Amino acid sequence: MIIRKISGSQCKDVEQLSDNKNYVVYAILLGEQTKFLIEDDDVFSFPFYVLANEVKVVNGIVSAHWQYASSLNRTEKYSSRPAMLASEEMLERFFYQKLVNGDEGAKKDWELLKGKIDSEML
Repeated sequence: MIIRKISGSQCKDVEQLSDNKNYVVYAILLGEQTKFLIEDDDVFSFPFYVLANEVKVVNGIVSAHWQYASSLNRTEKYSSRPAMLASEEMLERFFYQKLVNGDEGAKKDWELLKGKIDSEML
């Protein structure tokens, strides 16, 4: 799936994106508000989520590497997570947190995953 910023978006997540750039979607959170996981090294050094209603879908084909995972309920030890479409690695409960925190194993897995999806979409 490929998205593009809607011109004039005032959403904080989206306003930093380039107007004329396409972004590959690496996962979709299916909660109260649908969010797309993208990457833009000019904005953050890690992938981040943007609200689906603040971007337009340029290519709606989803990755062959994605799976559907039901939402995870909150427990004493863990926070909740909405249902998701993502690769197996991204569905691991703490993968994204590890990635944002700079875990070397997560970063390596991310680069492999990103390469697979990029080769499908670009």
